[in-house]
Amino acid sequence: MTSETTVGQEPHERLDAPTTESSDVAECTLCGARADGLDTRISAAVCSRCANQPIVLADGGIVEERPRLANLSAFQRDILWVLNHNGALKGLAIKSKLQDYYDDEVNHGQLYPNLDQLVEEGYVEKGERDKRTNEYRITADGKQALSRRRTWTEAGEVTDV
Repeated sequence: MTSETTVGQEPHERLDAPTTESSDVAECTLCGARADGLDTRISAAVCSRCANQPIVLADGGIVEERPRLANLSAFQRDILWVLNHNGALKGLAIKSKLQDYYDDEVNHGQLYPNLDQLVEEGYVEKGERDKRTNEYRITADGKQALSRRRTWTEAGEVTDV
């Protein structure tokens, strides 16, 4: 069953979850209460109370627009996957993990411009590890975009990725 609910000022879709007697009842991603639906904006289980509230991210920002992972290259999506599964990494560590996956050389001219674009798009945060080394970390928007893509690929149907 599909119903329209509101997050902040923008209407969005919330899918009602089937009721179940199982002990594997999903918890609301935002407050921990029993979830009764899926917020399609963040691809997460939510309760009806939170579905009607603005979604505030850990950094204090409010979800306003879906990150469009479909606009990125496969290489950029692979960078996000590496950061999502390994935490904050310096550029050379990202390069090493990608080389292991591709079983081929990844050069600096390929990696760093793509990292810079991901930072510019808001999927990755760039920080300073020390005076000489930068560190890259996936943002909440990047995680949400990956989650939506995973949902889309597992379902085999097109959604707003």
